[in-house]
Amino acid sequence: MKKSVKILLSILCLCPVLLLTACGESNYYTINVRTSEQKFGYIIGNYYTDPRQLEGTTMTLTAIEKDQTNNPFICWIKDNNTIVSTDEVLTLTYNSSTAGDYVALFEETNSSGMIYMTLDNLAITGLDSYSNVTFSLSYSTINNISSNTTFESGSLSEIGEFTSNNRNVLYLGKPGETDTYQYQFKISLTIPTIDGNVTNTYTSTSGQYLNNDSFDDAMTTSINIVGDDGVNIVLNFEKLNQNMFN
Repeated sequence: MKKSVKILLSILCLCPVLLLTACGESNYYTINVRTSEQKFGYIIGNYYTDPRQLEGTTMTLTAIEKDQTNNPFICWIKDNNTIVSTDEVLTLTYNSSTAGDYVALFEETNSSGMIYMTLDNLAITGLDSYSNVTFSLSYSTINNISSNTTFESGSLSEIGEFTSNNRNVLYLGKPGETDTYQYQFKISLTIPTIDGNVTNTYTSTSGQYLNNDSFDDAMTTSINIVGDDGVNIVLNFEKLNQNMFN
């Protein structure tokens, strides 16, 4: 009987330790922070040497420009694909949704610098009607053309156009890095029929790849997707710049 009691007490003593260990592991998250280019700006704040912190821990970061005229701060980008803030000051609380990599982006006037770009707008012609037509624009990389990731989606206007809020971005790297950062786009349209009960789907893929050299020292570039049935789609892209958010 005494032996059974000792075993039971041992188990009861171990349970809190096991629970604390399990909970502690699941409640830690990692946030990495850097600038797009150290010569253009830096970050101050209470960010930690160890990027892995307990859930609920808060930090406040401030992006500081070295040259406000030539290299102004543009935005904070998470995981190289989403703009999370256009304010210099960014406050983050560690949890599952905030975990990731953050870049403080400064504008580069030098064409040889790194490029982040966004869809500015798209225009579609060749449909009988644009009413209630929705689209999904996805991309694949040159190294993995069979895997598509949604980049932008929405509804067309009555004239077949869509204007982006410029929150979804793609990193194009720097000139000379085209093997890694080349993107092919696929667009899918959902088109209601006249009776509204059935929808048709139109899908087309661009023959052209987008990379940093596509801009050719300009701020904008376009991809034209021409379908076999007369549908024409123009995708207009723009480098991220401060004027987008002023």
